[in-house]
Amino acid sequence: MKEIRQIIKHSGATHIENKITLAQRQAWNVMAEKARPNIDKQLMHEIRLAELMRYLNFNSHNQDYLKETLRALVGCVVEWNILGKDKINIWGAMTMLSQVMIQEGKVFYAFPPELSDRLKQTNMYAKLDLQIQNRIDSKYGQALWELCVDAFDQSRGAGETPAIPLETFRKLMGVPETAYLEFKKLNACVIHEAMKVVNGVTDFEVVAEFKRQNRKVTSIKFRITNVPGKGKNVPQQQYLFPEDKDQPNVVRELKHAGIDSAEAWKIYQQGFAYIEPSHRPDITRYDADPERAMEKYVREKIELTRHRLAEGKVKSTAGFLRQAIRKNFENPESGLAAQLSEQKRRAKEVGQMKRRQDTLTYQREQLGRDRDVALHQACKVMVEEKPELLDATIADLCATTESFRKNYPQTKPVMENYERPLVYVFVDKWLEEKYPERFEGIRAEFMRKTAAIDQAIATLAQSCQTAA
Repeated sequence: MKEIRQIIKHSGATHIENKITLAQRQAWNVMAEKARPNIDKQLMHEIRLAELMRYLNFNSHNQDYLKETLRALVGCVVEWNILGKDKINIWGAMTMLSQVMIQEGKVFYAFPPELSDRLKQTNMYAKLDLQIQNRIDSKYGQALWELCVDAFDQSRGAGETPAIPLETFRKLMGVPETAYLEFKKLNACVIHEAMKVVNGVTDFEVVAEFKRQNRKVTSIKFRITNVPGKGKNVPQQQYLFPEDKDQPNVVRELKHAGIDSAEAWKIYQQGFAYIEPSHRPDITRYDADPERAMEKYVREKIELTRHRLAEGKVKSTAGFLRQAIRKNFENPESGLAAQLSEQKRRAKEVGQMKRRQDTLTYQREQLGRDRDVALHQACKVMVEEKPELLDATIADLCATTESFRKNYPQTKPVMENYERPLVYVFVDKWLEEKYPERFEGIRAEFMRKTAAIDQAIATLAQSCQTAA
């Protein structure tokens, strides 16, 4: 059996929203590499649990926790290809695994079909050294290291990432939307921590460069150099996850309070989104950091459940606790409900306006998709009316665009090739540049509709600010 020393990982899978634990990310890396040789031959893959634990340098006493974290990957929805490196086949949101089963010492698992299709591609990949992975004990460090490996140019011994907008970087690191809003805190708690890990245990030396606009940091770029042997004498962790340190506090405390493992992980992964929108509190009431705020919120509901249980008012501890979290039950004896009634009313009003904003934002995005369809239909009419125009376009693209020439199928009829997205995205762009007057009406109509939605969104944003 071939020993895994390197993990070959598709770039799109490197660029994911990092709302997963360190154990889950590193285990998924090994499982993906184990499945890669047979990814196009079978749907279900397997690895012995003991083998997986060995590759992760995982404490054998934590076997139950590892099983639990693997099962939680089935319900873990993440956003893939955040940096958009795979420009033609843009990934979307999907689960890490479509199914997993642990039986007789083996882990049987499968990936969603769209993910399997991407994992079998080798045109864009990063090679992750398993020994180095096992030195990393920070999810921020793991995410940055994978990003640097993907950007590193072996022939130059150096590399650099693109300039990453801060909001995109926050997604890559798994920083919640409302956490570390002040750049000073983001830099200290996330960027500095991740760079400290990468510079400390790998052969990379990483330097961050910040781009500013009006003195405000708007994006970040990492420059990477290689120092061979720098990380050679760095010892691996004795146990990568001693005493379940990787397990989120919310998961641990909910399980201790009687919530089953699957529901505890669901609450952790969804955070405040688990709470019904009409009952969702202002998280800053608990803490500026969303993860700590969720911990405090959950502890508040656990204490309420224990109080009601002592009064004999609870029949099912787990059932009441789930409802208390989802519907934000409050203890009237604390006086908190009375103190915050006006705040809740305002929060509800703001929530309604924000949901309207979300709807308008979705409509704006849909307009963009509808515009692209309309532009493509206009191009299709042009080439159907004048087939020679399509022939000339293909010839010009083959002569001037190397990526198009390499991927253009030479053996099929031109019109049949034009139906392929890989072809028509290039052809349509060429036609729009050559004959802009044919598309002015379409673009003007959609710009008018988009402007109206933008105005409505701006008005709602102002109203939200006033109400808050």
